[in-house]
Amino acid sequence: MERKASAVHRAALLIVLCASIMLAAAQIAPARAGDDTLRPGVGVLCIWGIYTAMAEVGKRCHAGQDEEMQAELQRAVSRLDSYVAANSRMTPEQMAQFKREQGLVSAPLEQLCHGDPEHMYHDLVAQGAPALRSSIDAMVAHPGEPTWGDCL
Repeated sequence: MERKASAVHRAALLIVLCASIMLAAAQIAPARAGDDTLRPGVGVLCIWGIYTAMAEVGKRCHAGQDEEMQAELQRAVSRLDSYVAANSRMTPEQMAQFKREQGLVSAPLEQLCHGDPEHMYHDLVAQGAPALRSSIDAMVAHPGEPTWGDCL
């Protein structure tokens, strides 16, 4: 029973990750009246939290592995940091707090290297660095207030 629930949960997380990448790609399209999902900045906070967590998983659980993806994750987080700093009212302290809480920065290894974060990391690695780069390019292409959107 527990194994089946874990598989279902992993599948749901993969769907969320894929949806977030698709949401990022949609950011390059012009917004339609009343369609919040296409506004620049929508979903940035969600993606920022996810990719910060994935960068932590890579750095702390897979040191020396998946070097291309880890480098791309670091670039993605840095680009999202810059986007949030330029387009929001968050202070550097608030940004650091966000990354600790949402991005699993400083999380115990038991939490970081097992279960959902670990599975999400492997799913992201399987998609490849070019897909990550492309999704971030789309997400940060236009200024807009960072919001959670509906990527989860």
